[in-house]
Amino acid sequence: MKEQFIRFLSPINPVSTEQLLQVLARLSVERYSRLHLLMATPGGSINHSLIIYHHLRGSTFETHTYNMANIDSAGILIYCGGVRRLANPFTRFMFHDLRLSMQGSFTRKEILASHAQLAADSDNYARVIAKAINKTPDEIAELMSMQTILNAEQARDYSLVHEIQDGLIPPDADVITINEVGDDHKSPEGLSKQCNWGAIG
Repeated sequence: MKEQFIRFLSPINPVSTEQLLQVLARLSVERYSRLHLLMATPGGSINHSLIIYHHLRGSTFETHTYNMANIDSAGILIYCGGVRRLANPFTRFMFHDLRLSMQGSFTRKEILASHAQLAADSDNYARVIAKAINKTPDEIAELMSMQTILNAEQARDYSLVHEIQDGLIPPDADVITINEVGDDHKSPEGLSKQCNWGAIG
């Protein structure tokens, strides 16, 4: 069985998303059977997290996700893309309300539109995680509003984590690392830039 380990140690932004999607495309072409996605992320773009989530769920290979240290907010969406979800001991997950990152001057209609976008993104966030862990969207929304932090044991009891395990990477594993890459709002030439506003988690 062909397996690939990826360490995702980055905020979720256009650059890190593009790097990860390029690897996922290669794994599909080369007919890998399983991806092990080892994560430590402070969160980031909700839209990009949803893109990664849907790629993982629709991939030709099985995905196992791992919490290596901390997975915050938007990162939990990607984590829930795993059919098997594991965590190291002494790790944590953080839920919080989404916020808008806005730059520039806006009309009243644009402000109202951004508010509607934030509400829709918050709803999608809660629904996706609720479906993945057999909770209701209202239960996830409450975690967000309470700025909830779950340790590994609490996350397991809440059905977010399936298993707590040490030593997640075999010594002979083929590992690719995606490191933190600069400003969340910058993208290299050839990649589309973010809009003036977007939901951040």
